[in-house]
Amino acid sequence: MRAPFIGLVVTDQYEGGGHTDHDTPAVIHALDGQGISAVPTVWHDERIDWTAFDAVVIRSPWDYSNRSVEFEDWLQRVAMQTRVFNSPELIGWNLNKRYLDEVQSYAVPIIPTAYCRSLREVETAVESISAPWQIVKPTVSAGSRNTGLFRKGDAALYDLAEHIIDAGKEVMLQPEIPALSAGQEKALFYFGGQFSHAVTKGALLARGGGFLGGSYQESPRPAVADEQEIALGNQTMAAIREISSRHRWADEGANPPVYARFDVVIDEHHGPLLVEAELFEPSLYVHDNPQAARQYAKAIADQLTCASL
Repeated sequence: MRAPFIGLVVTDQYEGGGHTDHDTPAVIHALDGQGISAVPTVWHDERIDWTAFDAVVIRSPWDYSNRSVEFEDWLQRVAMQTRVFNSPELIGWNLNKRYLDEVQSYAVPIIPTAYCRSLREVETAVESISAPWQIVKPTVSAGSRNTGLFRKGDAALYDLAEHIIDAGKEVMLQPEIPALSAGQEKALFYFGGQFSHAVTKGALLARGGGFLGGSYQESPRPAVADEQEIALGNQTMAAIREISSRHRWADEGANPPVYARFDVVIDEHHGPLLVEAELFEPSLYVHDNPQAARQYAKAIADQLTCASL
């Protein structure tokens, strides 16, 4: 019997050092240990025969947000030719940060968020949020593109909001969470539904707009997740499985997602908060964590086994 053959979906257009995919070589090595052959595959390479793969796993197609319609069309086409992990239905749901509303309906605490389709709605939302500093970002983005931290009422806040709306996207407006600005956010990784490891990435946003240091630069470090944070991660995973089951999505109703990253922070006033659930193309930070790479590879192997039954 031949070894399973999978494609790890990447791109060839990474932007800057903060968006370099360090994980894929480590993942390929760990999959080899599971008896699975894997190769990186550029999602928009028209020469690829996707039917040659037993499955494809979305890894790092980080230029998708600038080509979102093209990517979603590609995702649907590939799903008719081979298995896709995580499932296209779950990915499609996760692409738009409106998913946070549905997660919150399962009692998962999130950062208070207003969604705006016009500048008038932005103006109303700004006034309704009492925090002196506010976050503006689009509901569809990657790598914190078009995200800014501004003083309440700053003209630059409205400029960024207008830019997002003019691009045909919806604006998210949130109060600043001081613990986030202090770099206390943690990313919790789950493979096969089980907690694997955590990292801190440091603060990213400069006050008044843009990134600290002038460009998107994560500073990931291994971290220890405390009981509150893991409890929130487990609660979020349970909510996602309930949502998947309710929507009758292909794999995740019966099985957990192959991979998930939950960004969490503990706020002085609100307690533990989910910042984001990334079920699509997160950096995994397994390139220097062989145990986590093996856990990720096993989750893929387990899902392949379940899918073949």
